[in-house]
Amino acid sequence: MTAEEQARLQAYTAEIAKILYRNTPPLGIREPGNHRRAPEKTMDRDSGIPSCFFFIKETTGTDKGRPRTVKSCVGELKITEKQAEQLNLKKSTRLAPVFQKCCLRQVALLSYSKASKEIEVHTGIKIGHTNLHRLVENQEWVEPVPSAPVKETSVDGGKLRIRGPKGKGSHWLDYKAVSLHDSFYAAYFIENEMLIDYVNRQPLNSLLTCLGDGQDGIWNIIGRFNPDGNRREILYWYHLVENLHQVGGSNKRLYRAKKLLWRPCR
Repeated sequence: MTAEEQARLQAYTAEIAKILYRNTPPLGIREPGNHRRAPEKTMDRDSGIPSCFFFIKETTGTDKGRPRTVKSCVGELKITEKQAEQLNLKKSTRLAPVFQKCCLRQVALLSYSKASKEIEVHTGIKIGHTNLHRLVENQEWVEPVPSAPVKETSVDGGKLRIRGPKGKGSHWLDYKAVSLHDSFYAAYFIENEMLIDYVNRQPLNSLLTCLGDGQDGIWNIIGRFNPDGNRREILYWYHLVENLHQVGGSNKRLYRAKKLLWRPCR
């Protein structure tokens, strides 16, 4: 590309940005991660105009201060100190808020290494798995508190595959999860005491209904819920029926037992 063509491209792109800026609702455009979504809502997809983001200068009205590079959903953005103030970006961050939110959502569903690959596929932006781990570790997680007393809860367990050093294989470890019905969920990895303390810190109903399967470890946890109140402990019916065959006998006998075990609450 020649210098003349480069200058013309910059001029045309600036004009496109101004048109998009004038025709986009002001709500949300002052956040770097939203520069991608706003133009897409106002552009005619068949017009042949390439999808682009708003220039930070047009949004903030300034380009003063030292620049730094911030990763966003549309690529790397050059943002100056004054622009960062207008956009409420912290001094130390290198990730735009929406891009950071996308990263956190991915690592909540996948491993760090897989999340890194998925983020690159969906956004074209590379971010290493170690950076994702650091992002999670630096978050301030606020513990949610139900607005009304918790009447029902259930506990279940599962396993996580932990990868060892290269060539050492992997192993499986247990985790426990609790659901405060109609409120929140929480999971703890090899931290049963933290799970019990979390539940007992919540505003619990004087009678707490607890649901669990037949595993002893689950009931050992439930047995310490609501120490100042009462518990109604219910065995998970589907899990119970799955193990009904261990009783033995004919199919007819097992069917009768299955019907007797189902007692709807009244």
